[in-house]
Amino acid sequence: MLKKLLAALGTLALVLGLVALVAGPASAHNHTVTASCAAGVSVNLTYYATGDATKHNTVAVWIDGVKVTDNPSFGGSFSQTYPFSTGQASHSYRVLVTAYDNNAAYGFDTGVVTVSGCETEITPAAATSTNPYCTAAGVVGGGGYTIPAQQSGVQYQLWNAGTSTWSNIDAGPHNANPGSVIKIQAIATTGYKFKQGVTTTWTFTLTSPDASKCVVPVAPTADASECTATPGSSTTATYTVPNAPAGYSYFLQGSATPLAGGTVDVTSFPTTIVIVATANPGYTFPAATTTTWTFTFSSPGDCHVNVTPAAVASNPATCTAPGVSSDNGFTITATPGVIYHLSTDTTPLAAGFHSLGSGAGSVEIQATAEAHYVLTGTVDWKFTFAAATDCLVKVPAGDPVFVDGACDATHPGVATSGTYTVILADHVHYVASVNGSAPTALVVGVANQAQPGDVVVITPIADAGYVVSPVIASEKLTHTFAVPGDCLVKADFVKPSATSQSCVVTELDDSLAKASATHTLTDAFITIPSTPHVRYYINDVEQTTAGDVVLKPGTYKVSAAAETGYFLEGYNGPWTEVLTSAEPCGDLITHPLVFPLASQHQLGCFANGSYTLSNSINDAAALTWTVNGSIVTPGTYSVSSAGTVTVHAAANGPSYGLEDGATTDWTFHFVRPTSCDLTTLALTGSTPTGWIVFGYLLLVSGLALVAVRFARRREGQM
Repeated sequence: MLKKLLAALGTLALVLGLVALVAGPASAHNHTVTASCAAGVSVNLTYYATGDATKHNTVAVWIDGVKVTDNPSFGGSFSQTYPFSTGQASHSYRVLVTAYDNNAAYGFDTGVVTVSGCETEITPAAATSTNPYCTAAGVVGGGGYTIPAQQSGVQYQLWNAGTSTWSNIDAGPHNANPGSVIKIQAIATTGYKFKQGVTTTWTFTLTSPDASKCVVPVAPTADASECTATPGSSTTATYTVPNAPAGYSYFLQGSATPLAGGTVDVTSFPTTIVIVATANPGYTFPAATTTTWTFTFSSPGDCHVNVTPAAVASNPATCTAPGVSSDNGFTITATPGVIYHLSTDTTPLAAGFHSLGSGAGSVEIQATAEAHYVLTGTVDWKFTFAAATDCLVKVPAGDPVFVDGACDATHPGVATSGTYTVILADHVHYVASVNGSAPTALVVGVANQAQPGDVVVITPIADAGYVVSPVIASEKLTHTFAVPGDCLVKADFVKPSATSQSCVVTELDDSLAKASATHTLTDAFITIPSTPHVRYYINDVEQTTAGDVVLKPGTYKVSAAAETGYFLEGYNGPWTEVLTSAEPCGDLITHPLVFPLASQHQLGCFANGSYTLSNSINDAAALTWTVNGSIVTPGTYSVSSAGTVTVHAAANGPSYGLEDGATTDWTFHFVRPTSCDLTTLALTGSTPTGWIVFGYLLLVSGLALVAVRFARRREGQM
C-alpha cells in the first residue's frame, strides 16, 4: 500500500513539474527598461499573458514629455527602442505598462526618469582669413576673414578690442582693414560640446600692401588686314605696343628683351603675335588682370564680294478650313549673286513657292555662288514634311479645382475633408481615378469628397471631332490631398514663479518697543498661473487650482503640458525651482554703519600736494576705495604734478553699511599757484630750483635777526 502511495505521489509530482515548466514562462511577466544618451530608451516585455479580442496589455512611452508610442496594445511580448534627439544636455522618459490579467502585480510605471550628460559632441569648422591684395590700379582691398557656414551647436564670436568683449558674428565673409588683428572664438551652444583637443580660437594679422605698387597694364591693340572697297585691295595689318611706365614691361612671348612702345607692321601670313606684360620687381598686378594678348593675323584673301543667301522658307501643310489642308512646299527669295537648286539637280529654281503635294516627304535645297561672289551664312536647307493633318477643331478644357482638407477651427485636433470639382467645357467630359482605381465619370460642378492622402488623377476627354488644346499640364490634373496634421491649437503658457522663505521684522516707532519687535517667518510657495488649456505640475503632480502652493524649502521640478487638441509653443520646461530657507527670526545681525572721509592738500609753488582716505570708525576693512578706476587702501597719497584725481568709496557689505547722507564720490583738482615769480628770477634768469630757495632762506633769516634786535631795544628802554 505504501509503495502504491509513493508511486502515485511521484507521478503527480512529474505532471505538476511538467505543467510548471510549460506554463511558467508564459506568465513570468519579464520586463526591462534601459536608457542611454546614445541608444535612447529600450523597452523589452516578454512572457505576458495574452487575452481575447477584448483584453489587451498596453504600453505607453513618453520621451522628453512627448508621448511617442503609436501602437499601445500588445500580446505576449513587446520590444522597441526610442532614440533621443540630438542637441540636448539631458533627456527624460517614462514607461507605463498595464497588464490585463493582474495589473497590480505585473503592470508598472517608471515615472519620469532623467538621463543627464547627453550633449552632442562636435568639431567647429575653422575660421579663415584673406590678406589684402591689389584690386585695381593704386587700390588695395579684399582683406578680411570668413566665418564658416551655420553649424548646429556652434556660435562664433568676434573680439572687440575697444570694449574688451566678445560678440556674436554671422556666417560668411567679412571685410577688415589692412594690418588688422582679428580674434575669433567658437563656443558650444546649449546641448552641445566640443571634442577634446579641437581648435576653438583663431587669430589673424592682415598684411598692409602698398597701394602705389598696384599697377594695371594698358592693353596692346591690333588692326587686321581687311579688304577695301576696291576689289583685290587690302589694308596693312599692324599691332601697337603702349609706352610702359615704371611698374611693368611688355615682351614678346619667349623673349627676354622688353618691347619699346610703337606700331609694328605685319606682312607675313598667317602670323600669331603674343604680347606678355610682366610686373617689375616690387610691383603687383591685381587678380584677374589681363597680362597676355594674342593677335592672329591672316590674309584677307582675294577680296571677293561676300553675299549671304536669303533663307529658303519651309511651308508645311496647314488647315485652311475644317477638314481641308494646304500642300507642303518651300519658298525661295531672289538674292543677287546666288543660284538656288535642288541637291539632286543643278537646274536653277525660280523665286516663289514650290509645291510638294499633301503627302509626307523630304527635300534639300542648296545655294551656289555666281562668279566673283563668295557665299556666307547658311547655303543648305533640308526640310521634312508630314502628311496633312485631319484638321480637328481644338477646344479648351478648364483646370480642375482641388481644395485640401483643413483643420476645424471650432474643434482643435479635428480636420475637414478635401474636395475636387471639374469645370464646364464645351465638347469635353471628365473621368477620375482615386488611388489607382478604375476611372469613373465626373459631373461638372459637383464637389467630390477626398480623404487626406488620397491621390486623384483627372483626365479630360474631348468629344469625337475635337481635341483638347492647349493640353492641361499633368500637375494640374493630378493632386495629392494634404494631410492637415494633428490640427493642434497653440496655448500660451506662463512659467510659474517661486518665492522662498523670508523673515519679516515689525518694529514700533519708539525705542522701547524695538526690544519687543515681532518676527514672522513667511512660507515658501510656488505660484501656479491661471492659463486656459494648460496644466501645471509640481514634481509631476498636477496642480488643479491656480494660485500659491505652500511648500517646504527645497528643490522642485515644475512643468507644464497642453490639454488635448492644444500644444505649447516655445516650451522650455521642465524648470527647476529652489525654495531657500530664511535665517532664524530673532537672530538677525546688526551691521556697523560707516561714514567715508576724504580730504585734499593742494600743490604748493615747490611742494607736492596730497589726498587722504579714511573712515569714521577707523576700520580699514569697512570700505573699498577706488582712485581713477583702481582699488587702493586707506592712507595718504602724494601728488607731484597738476592733474585730476577721482575717488569713490563703497561699503563692504553685508558686514558694513553707509551712514545716511554719506558722501561716496570726490573729484580733487591739483594745480600749481600762479603767483610764484620772484624778482630774483627776473634779474638772474635762474630757475626756482637752487637760487630761489637759497634767497628765500636768506630773507627768512634776515627777518628773524631784525625781530631779535627790535626786542632787545625795547627791553633796554624799559
